[in-house]
This record gives sequence, C-alpha cells and structure tokens, in this order.
Amino acid sequence: SLGKLLKSSAAASPAAQTGGASGRARLGRAMEQAFATLSSETQEEVRRKQREKKLAKLALRQAAKAAADPAAPPPSASVPASVGAGAEGVGARSLQKELPDIITLEAYFGACPYGRFRDPNLAPTEANLELLLSILKGKDKQALQLNQCNYFQFSGAKAALWDPVFNARLAYEGFFTITSGRGASNEPLPELQPFYGVLTWDNFAASKHVRQTLSRLRRGGREYRLVVSSSLGSWELLEKYQKDKHGTNWLTKQYFEMMQKAAADPSVNFQVHCIDLFAAEGSTEPQPTRHSVRASLMSWLRVGASRSASEGERRPLAGEIGFSIGKVYTSLSGWTGERTAEALGTVQLVLLGRWLQQRGYVFWSLGHCYSPGMEYKRQLGHRIYPRADFLELLHKHRGAFRRAA
Repeated sequence: SLGKLLKSSAAASPAAQTGGASGRARLGRAMEQAFATLSSETQEEVRRKQREKKLAKLALRQAAKAAADPAAPPPSASVPASVGAGAEGVGARSLQKELPDIITLEAYFGACPYGRFRDPNLAPTEANLELLLSILKGKDKQALQLNQCNYFQFSGAKAALWDPVFNARLAYEGFFTITSGRGASNEPLPELQPFYGVLTWDNFAASKHVRQTLSRLRRGGREYRLVVSSSLGSWELLEKYQKDKHGTNWLTKQYFEMMQKAAADPSVNFQVHCIDLFAAEGSTEPQPTRHSVRASLMSWLRVGASRSASEGERRPLAGEIGFSIGKVYTSLSGWTGERTAEALGTVQLVLLGRWLQQRGYVFWSLGHCYSPGMEYKRQLGHRIYPRADFLELLHKHRGAFRRAA
C-alpha cells in the first residue's frame, strides 16, 4: 500500500535508524519528506484513504460503545412517543445519545443486500403504493425479503410514472426519489432508504462546525439574502454545476417540472423549494474586523420570497433544491460557485438551517447519510436514523396528504 511504501522509504533513511523518541521524530520527518515527493494526485489519494480509515475507526468505536451499554436499546428501536411532540421534542437528549452520527458507505448499502425490487405488474398508483407499504410492515418471509431492498421501481406508461400527485405521495411516505436511465428512458427510481440523515435543532445548535460558521459571519462585513422560490433558473444553475462536476444530474428538468406541478396542486401536501444565496444589496466584501460583530441572525440574513430586480441580473452564490411535507423539509441536491475562503456552500446550509428553524419546521431530512461522501452532513450535526425510526418520526409531523378544498 501507499502507507507501507512511505514507511519503508522513510525507514531506509539514515536519519531514522535510531530508536526512542528522537528516532520516531526523525522517522516522522523522513515520512513527510517521502510524502512530498509524491505527485499531487497520489497525495490526495493517500489523504482520502486516511480519511476513510479514520471514519471507519470512528464508526467501529461508536458501535462498540453502544454494544457495551446493555441498558441501551438496539439501533432499530422505535422512537419514543415523547419525541416529536413539537420543535423542542424532536431530538430529545435521551434518544439522540442512542443514535450514531456516522455510517460507512458499505454499512449503508449492506443493510439492503437485495437492492432494487421491480415488478412489471406494479403500476404507479396510490393503491399499489399502499399495498407495498402494507407488505413491508408484515412479519412473514416476503416482508423480510422486501425489507432488504431499498429501491422500489414501479412499471407503467411514462405519463403514469411521472404523475405529479403519485410522486408527491411517494415523498409523503418517506421515499427519496432519484432517476434511472438516460434520455427518453429516464424514469423515477424511488428509494426507501435503510438509513436517513436527520438534523434536529438541538444538534444543529450544538455543532461546532455550525457555531464556527455563525461566528465567522458575525465577524465579517458581508450580509446575505436567502431567496426561497420555485424558479427554473435555480434548477439551471444546479444542472450546470452537477454536469460540470459529475458529468450528470439525476435531478433532471422533467423531475423538477414534475415537482413544480405537484406543488401547484392545492389538494396535496407538497411544496418545492429553490434556495438561492445572494450577497445582500449594498453589502460590502468581507472585512475581517472585530468591530463588525452582529448581535443576531436577522441583522445579516435577509429572506425574501422572490428575487429583487438586481438579483434577477446577478448570479447567486450557492443554492439547493428541496421539498417540504407538512413540517418536514428534505434537501434533494445543491450547488455552489467557485471554492473560496468564505465557504459559501457551508454558509448557505447553515443559514438555511436557521431559516427552517425560524419558520417552524420540526426537523431537516438530509437524505443520504454515509461517510465520507456525505461528511458535511455530519458536520452540521445530523444523526443516523434507521428506516423504521425515520418513518415514525415523519408520520408524526407530515400532516394529512389530501388537503381540504
């Protein structure tokens, strides 16, 4: 491995041949020198593997700690009834101590070894969705097998697969839908995740990463404005960012327009949200001075439901697209501009969290939660909820799907 190569190279150095603390120090310096000779790509690969190893060790320590406490319920224990009684009830300390904040990619997908379930006779109707959910709640062999799947793909005509109300119902039931296929064959791929990243406001406020970001904003001289809308322009920025960075964008235009139609239907409980972060009008570039401390969030965060005339001509700094069901907000996909010392992607997430909290959302569902790919969600303070626990929490705060006329 690269690590062994570095150690053997460093150990061969005459400076590292003596033992004791001084010998270890010389070995460390020799390893640093050997590391410096590697290409930038190899160095980044070494760092990536080190991060993965560190995260895996952390996950094992948390699992061992939970196993060592015989009084603690298993990770799949149901959410107590006291949790979710309100914005303060969600994330009660007793439950939060039982839930980890990290899970590896292997553990995430290993929980659903059967992967995708698809029945050519399973048409995309609400009746069939209710049938599927009732089977998943069973205790027989069929239910046990189905619960080891995470993707549940329906079959039928394209118009039925992309029906706005049906897809809103999927979201209402806890499915995180992406897309599968390309071009004309692209279709929704609903996932009932084995684990969900859930951010409650006590954990958000306790996050060192969040506190540092807010402190940096208070010290800076720049004000920001969050614009919350359902604008196609926001999707276009997301499309460009995702295709430039990853070569593809699962949140296609067809997907976005389907969400817009669902949100425009007053009879269903579903809203789409495009979150754009702008530098507020008249705001100056950041000036690192201790005399510019702001006392409260709203003194340097302004929120609007639509872009101002000047914002319509300017490019946002960062943004995301998500949806809400009742008092629960779910992030789908996001984007940011060029990387800068301001960490604008983080600024957008932290300010969005504060805005959601102030608007009365009970918790923030961050979707996929595995590390290291989703490490930024752990930094925000999320906890890993097993499927059953997440669905119980969602049911408490989603409200009715059908709205009265």
